[in-house]
Amino acid sequence: MKRYIALDVGSKTIGIAVSDLLGLTAQGIKTIKRTSAKEDLKAIGELITNYEVDTFVIGLPKHMNGDEGESCKMVRNFAGKITAAYPEININSGTRDCKRLRRKNP
Repeated sequence: MKRYIALDVGSKTIGIAVSDLLGLTAQGIKTIKRTSAKEDLKAIGELITNYEVDTFVIGLPKHMNGDEGESCKMVRNFAGKITAAYPEININSGTRDCKRLRRKNP
């Protein structure tokens, strides 16, 4: 079985959690201090290999009323970079439809 990796993408850090093999629970495993997109993606790539990940779950920091602000744009932009770097890995925005996330970040 494969695992999920959850990313909490911020401007200074990326929080990482990985699911158990059944995909029922997740544990926080690491916080990446952001330096550059290249280094961020490299660190994430190592986690993909080490934990045999096949799906990303990326949280979108929406406002309390459900609107998306600048932080969501930053997360979507980074999700697009992940898609480009690791096209074999599925992405789920943590909402309903990961296709919508990819469509906004070709």
